[in-house]
Amino acid sequence: MEHARFVMGRPQIKFLAILVGAFFLILAAFTVSAQQSSEAQFRVKNENAFNINLIQFKRTEYVGPCAGTVFSPDSQSARFVSSKTPPGPNRRVMIKNVTDGMETNPYPYTDRGYNKGEFSEDFGFKLGNSHKTRTFSVLEGENKFIYEIKENITISATWVYGTGQAVTLPLAAYAINAHTPQFNQMISSLNGVTGIGTQAQDYGEKNSFRMAPYHRLDIAAQFRKKLKRSERTIEVGVYNAYNRYNPFFYYTTTDINNNAKLMQVSLFPLLPSISWNYKF
Repeated sequence: MEHARFVMGRPQIKFLAILVGAFFLILAAFTVSAQQSSEAQFRVKNENAFNINLIQFKRTEYVGPCAGTVFSPDSQSARFVSSKTPPGPNRRVMIKNVTDGMETNPYPYTDRGYNKGEFSEDFGFKLGNSHKTRTFSVLEGENKFIYEIKENITISATWVYGTGQAVTLPLAAYAINAHTPQFNQMISSLNGVTGIGTQAQDYGEKNSFRMAPYHRLDIAAQFRKKLKRSERTIEVGVYNAYNRYNPFFYYTTTDINNNAKLMQVSLFPLLPSISWNYKF
């Protein structure tokens, strides 16, 4: 009996596999979405229409000697809108991507004008996990965003009020009969006078008096300007705008007629300030 063997050349098989693999690719479509919110939305441009809070990319994986992954489109543009705070004069919107897996120093963010029309300025989305200057990084799947709408000019004021603190003050002073020079000298030093003092003070109950109320007004104005790659902020402020002399502590003394006087020590009168900040 004769046996027949079928032999296939290995070099021909390897060449054929490489040839097929070079042109073999895998197509997969996936989406990037934002947490649903009726208050704030992303309008993502998709040809002639807009998707709400939904970005779609197509992933192409090449298999073979030139293996690799390509995403299309490379980036997509979108606009931001808030139903609670629509666009208005001197407004900008800062959006951060705080999704788990993002680099945090800083979080990816975009800063866009929000001062006219119905939406913010356009900005581009791109896959990534770190901040980029020209596009806004997102991850595959659901992303979590926070936003802040800022005015280019912001004026603020703060009024602070507090009841006075309880203190112990002398109620009366009594003359003390002279005993010895050493005793009189000791009393003099305790009363804060020179020579031979002969007075002792009666303070009554502890914390029986209350200092004057503490209050002040602080005002400030911030002037922001978005530059090409940074943000400049100039802030002008006034601490204690109406120059209130709030009590820091009290002490007693006497005038030239030896009448008792209550004196007040105050700190920090009206103080103007100015600061200049750059944010890169």
